[in-house]
This record gives sequence, C-alpha cells and structure tokens, in this order.
Amino acid sequence: MGYRFGTSWILWFMLIWFVFGEIITWVLLRRKWQWTTFWHKYWEWTGLVGAILLLIITIIGFFYH
Repeated sequence: MGYRFGTSWILWFMLIWFVFGEIITWVLLRRKWQWTTFWHKYWEWTGLVGAILLLIITIIGFFYH
C-alpha cells in the first residue's frame, strides 16, 4: 500500500514513529525515571502512536484504492 504514486506510506509511518520515540525518550529521561518505568512508558506510548498511524494509513488507503 502506498506505491500508487511512487511513494511509500510505510517509510513515513516509520519515520514519524521513530521521531516520536526520540522525543518521548528525551522527555522521560530528563525526568530521571528508572529504566523499568521508562521502558514501560516508552513502549506503551510509541505503540499507541504506531497503532494510530497504522489506522490512519489504512483509512487513507481505503479512500485512494
């Protein structure tokens, strides 16, 4: 999905997900959280963003195909 116009939505999906992960990492580590709490919150929040992005891309794919 996404190759219809010569671009891949998957690349943008991963790029946004990694950038959001970097921002979350920076915010959580500035608060001096323990590593176990940090990893739990990091995976929880980046997973939520990843799921939302995948849902949006799926909806866009339905409209363009």
